[in-house]
Amino acid sequence: MDTYQQIEQLLNNFYSLIEEINNSLRYNDEKVPLEKLHKITDDIIKQLKQLHIEYEKKVFHL
Repeated sequence: MDTYQQIEQLLNNFYSLIEEINNSLRYNDEKVPLEKLHKITDDIIKQLKQLHIEYEKKVFHL
């Protein structure tokens, strides 16, 4: 998998996680635990960091 494919995959994962948070907040009838939302946001942060690293590698040829 090349860097562009990795970046695309990370972006897709990011959007999915954001949608999950959004839906959890919108339809919070079941009272989604904060721990679940924290895990989702932790995953987003990790993926964004990875995306940033891959971007810099590609753009700056590191």
